[in-house]
Amino acid sequence: MNLLLHYFLTLFISYPGFLSLRVDSVTHPDDIEALKDLKARLNPESIGSGSCLSSWDFSVDPCDSLFSAHFTCGLRCDFEQSGLSRVTEVALDSAGEIFQHPSLQQLSLSHNRLSSLESPRGSSDRASKMVAIDLSYNEINGLLPKFLANLAKLSALSLEHNMFTGMIPPGYVRKVATASFQRLLLGGNYLVGPIPCPLRWVRPGSVNVNLVDNCLYTCPDTLFFCQGAVQKSLLQCKALRPRVP
Repeated sequence: MNLLLHYFLTLFISYPGFLSLRVDSVTHPDDIEALKDLKARLNPESIGSGSCLSSWDFSVDPCDSLFSAHFTCGLRCDFEQSGLSRVTEVALDSAGEIFQHPSLQQLSLSHNRLSSLESPRGSSDRASKMVAIDLSYNEINGLLPKFLANLAKLSALSLEHNMFTGMIPPGYVRKVATASFQRLLLGGNYLVGPIPCPLRWVRPGSVNVNLVDNCLYTCPDTLFFCQGAVQKSLLQCKALRPRVP
């Protein structure tokens, strides 16, 4: 299974074989290797001209060259007491292309301060091998991405604790009804509207669904996916009104 998980995790500490620290390096050597590997594993055709990734030039130090012609965007670095900088955030301006990776099966980008999610270009949803996606605990706003429900093999989707607005798309409801689907976590957002009727018939234990802490019109605790927390207050929901379509 060819995963890209550890190439996106903050702090990039997954290279135990690269232990020596270069004296002339500003960026931690492990982070440089992780960034190189990340770029190398992406489809070159998905790296558009003028994009953040297209500017990444490893002939210079990444954290020492932020917002220059060599690393125009896409990275955040934080200085550590060790004297080196660690890459703490990676933002891909064409992140939607990740979902078209031909062998990627699981993707975890939780706790990464992501603020947007682009739909991938093309129509390869049915050919995708993606089975699990975790984008929880970010700052992603806008409507729930419809293309995620079209990923044929997807069985687990966590979008908890973001800033998604709008109603739950019918495609998400149909996905929950499939026999192979296991988990849909949408709690902690700003979703509105009534609970789709088909979800009301989902039985506890058949699939894990969570809709707590949203702006739904009603979410009674008689429904298992409404248990554990109440919906947001009207004041909280109105605070995000400019983003609600």
